[in-house]
Amino acid sequence: MKVFNSSQIHDLDAAAIRDEQISSLELMERAAIACAEFLLTHIGRFDRRIVVFAGPGGNGGDGLAIARLLSKAGFSDISVFLFNTRNQLSDDCRENSEKLQQECPQVTFSEITQQFETPKLDEDTLVIDALFGIGLKKPLNGGFASLVKLINSSPAEVVSIDIPSGLLCEDNSFNTPSTIVKADHTLTLHAPKLSLLLDDTLPYVGEMHLLPIGISPKTEEKIESSSPRTRSSTPAPAPTPAPPPPRTSAACGRNARSMVTKAPSVTPSWWREVMAWRAQPSSPRKPVSEAVSER
Repeated sequence: MKVFNSSQIHDLDAAAIRDEQISSLELMERAAIACAEFLLTHIGRFDRRIVVFAGPGGNGGDGLAIARLLSKAGFSDISVFLFNTRNQLSDDCRENSEKLQQECPQVTFSEITQQFETPKLDEDTLVIDALFGIGLKKPLNGGFASLVKLINSSPAEVVSIDIPSGLLCEDNSFNTPSTIVKADHTLTLHAPKLSLLLDDTLPYVGEMHLLPIGISPKTEEKIESSSPRTRSSTPAPAPTPAPPPPRTSAACGRNARSMVTKAPSVTPSWWREVMAWRAQPSSPRKPVSEAVSER
């Protein structure tokens, strides 16, 4: 299993965009579709409350696209908080913000530039953590640190996109444990990240699900992967942060070990079962694939 560092992942994305002649926005849409398909089978109830916390970069763009796809698939109670405190959204994040607001007016959307009124996060809430991804280089502080503490102190079920916000991609020896999201599930894209595989950071990851996003093996071969040093941290002078205390949740146990799985493939037999389930009279809704075709 190949494990890439953050620089190599950026190179891999760039190679995929070049080789397949697609845009970074199209690659982001692939990632969002993979996550939405996983959530479609995982959430179960289409009236369940979903709260998306999106950051200003690529990870936030993923979260906004996921919110749009879930809304079009039939989820009826979605609130999105886009944090743009420096007025510096990435181009793809801005594009997905505009698409979400234009195509899904039923979604409660808030762009946070200064004050933030914290939403209620109860045991029936599903939090989608799309604040920060592999580009984060230092521990979170200020308002983002406070938001992570709010998430971690709540009984809500937490799904992190690609990597839990606040967790650095490689070396966490100088990180602040209390400012790292403790996820129930981490949906990591294309390839596992080193910090998702280490014993001392597993408590932040929950169950890890490896989601393919259509990057070809030929493209991947162009990028030399890191040696996966699982079960031990990258050596560093400072001590590694202690694992966080286990959380309890009505939705899912917070002391789960990491487990690498793949999202269900959208094979004809699997899709027929999902379509039959959705066709029940109590749940009129659209498949994600149909929602995508309408975008």
